[in-house]
Amino acid sequence: MILSIPDEYRKLKQKLNNSNQHAFPKISHEDQHIIRLVVRKTKSANLNNLTRTKAYLDFYLDYPEINWSMLAHMVSRNAGWNMTDLRGSNYRQLLSEQQQHYFFNLLEKNNWLIFQDAYPQLLLYAEGLRHQKDLSYLLPYFGISIFMQVMWEYFHVHKDLFLLNTALIINEQHYIEKRVMQNKHWRPSLSEKIKSSLPELLQWNYILFPFHKEQQVTLVGLPVRHFASLKKRIILGKKLYQLLCYSTYTDGILEWAMQQKHSGSRSDYWPDKFSVDKPMHPYSTIYSPCLNEIWPNIQHTPALWHDWYHDWHVLHFFKKTRRSVNGKIQKDYVEALQQLEFANMLLHTLDPT
Repeated sequence: MILSIPDEYRKLKQKLNNSNQHAFPKISHEDQHIIRLVVRKTKSANLNNLTRTKAYLDFYLDYPEINWSMLAHMVSRNAGWNMTDLRGSNYRQLLSEQQQHYFFNLLEKNNWLIFQDAYPQLLLYAEGLRHQKDLSYLLPYFGISIFMQVMWEYFHVHKDLFLLNTALIINEQHYIEKRVMQNKHWRPSLSEKIKSSLPELLQWNYILFPFHKEQQVTLVGLPVRHFASLKKRIILGKKLYQLLCYSTYTDGILEWAMQQKHSGSRSDYWPDKFSVDKPMHPYSTIYSPCLNEIWPNIQHTPALWHDWYHDWHVLHFFKKTRRSVNGKIQKDYVEALQQLEFANMLLHTLDPT
């Protein structure tokens, strides 16, 4: 069956088909200065999960029309929480030291890769506004896919916010697909070293969006399932985008994010359940340390250049979903926590050491 695409995106298909993936336009001295500025700012902000997460929010507060940056901020918060979980009460006994390092490096690599691809795009948009011109032609100098160059050019003309923000979701997941999910360095570990642990971990994994309700923090979000599927990750991203940016929770989540600095500890949202300090009495609270206290900054090797885009059929991902996203997962999340606590108690009983 041949799928159709919305009429308004047929021009995008034509432009993508006619684009040269290897074109590097001649640039001026002013352009060279902008490139150096963007490289410097990206490198500085891409130090660790804490700096990336802050950079996404700072950008969104300055340019709220690019609300993908708010989505990136909240997802990056969740990545930080997942990183600290590995050293906290819930997972430390369930995972070996090797597995803890593996999962941290996997989360960190994804977090770093997405930022070093996406943040230059955001900075070029900001610089373009300052210089009153479209700077999309500079994207190839940062290894950005031709797909995003076409999308930014289209956005500057048509101001289609849904298209741009959805394109950023599609791009980020394709960007990590070959670099991490299909990378030989990671796949043997996924299929061999921890094949029994990964499904168990992911069934307890949720993307959480906290917000205040009646002087208490409430959680909405979605479960992470089928993480290995590119298509399912994109669908999840679109649903999270809808829940975060176009729901009754939107203002509350933003207000919470602005008030609560990201530390990587889950005590950021539930200090009565999680603690940055190890509890004096077992199971009184869940130990959830600050990220910078338990994981070092990582020096990453530069990402190999290749353009993921090769097929216009990715335009089908722009189809809007008609179903609203409920996002009420607090009950399921609490039950998952209880299962983890029970597993840890059982393990401690069998092996008190």
